[in-house]
Amino acid sequence: MRYSLPLNCLMKQCQGETGFELHNYRLFLAAHGDDVRRPDFTLYLIALPLEQLLDGPIEIGLSESICVHCRLYRRKRLFSKTQRPFGFRGHGSRVTARIGQKMKLHYAWDSPYVHKVMLVAHECGLMDQLELLPTTVETVIEDVRGDNPLGQIPTLITDDGTVLYDSFVIMEYLDHRAGCGLLPPPGPARWLVLRHHALGHGMIDTIHLRFHEMLRPANQQSRALITKKETEARRTFEALEAEAKSARLSPEANLGTLTIACALAYAERRWSEGQWPLGRPALAAWYEHFAARPSMRDSAAPPE
Repeated sequence: MRYSLPLNCLMKQCQGETGFELHNYRLFLAAHGDDVRRPDFTLYLIALPLEQLLDGPIEIGLSESICVHCRLYRRKRLFSKTQRPFGFRGHGSRVTARIGQKMKLHYAWDSPYVHKVMLVAHECGLMDQLELLPTTVETVIEDVRGDNPLGQIPTLITDDGTVLYDSFVIMEYLDHRAGCGLLPPPGPARWLVLRHHALGHGMIDTIHLRFHEMLRPANQQSRALITKKETEARRTFEALEAEAKSARLSPEANLGTLTIACALAYAERRWSEGQWPLGRPALAAWYEHFAARPSMRDSAAPPE
């Protein structure tokens, strides 16, 4: 299968050229997709004749990876620093095309913080671009510390080797990468989404700390800490009930509502005795509707 894209879609200075002359060789850009901003857009750099121009190996795998190394002179640079398409990294007079590489995510299915990231990946259609690197509570520090000095999940390695950690940072990156619009631009809508994210993330923290405190031997538990976290969670449930009643809690997916849904799913697993839906009909109805989203179904933790 062959795909091509005129260079003027990417570089104004090429003025519609479909190739680029370089010392009796011709460089071509071929692309799968017509919008460089879309996550399924794939860009190939091809030089003919390859056997004379390539100063490094060409790797063609059965998946989709093609890696071409071509020496380019500064006066013939294909892209300025602000014009390089996504996936290209420049090193002086050398441009390296890294095509078909996947992002890597350190994860564990039972982590609510990972669940937040998975929800965004599903909503943005990026799951097929993620290579999942599983870890466990016992091995997480050893597995992750080479990429994240905190030894925490989720940790994302992007396809250009950049390492990101903290669930919200990764969520925002995936949303920006795919252009999903799950985080609105600055303004009232953005502040509402960020406030809802803070409520949902704070609830996850609260339930997480309470649950793990209660796993300790009874004579080592802090009753004061458990009571404090239970009070915090109840206040947050009531605040979310008020948001649902006032229709400020959107039925659509954004970084705030996805985090709140993740928190409520976590509450079902880690605070079952709390029976949070009782006395909170608006929030319970909102969650029932939101939990039917394909992203919620597909990213749910397996039964324990």
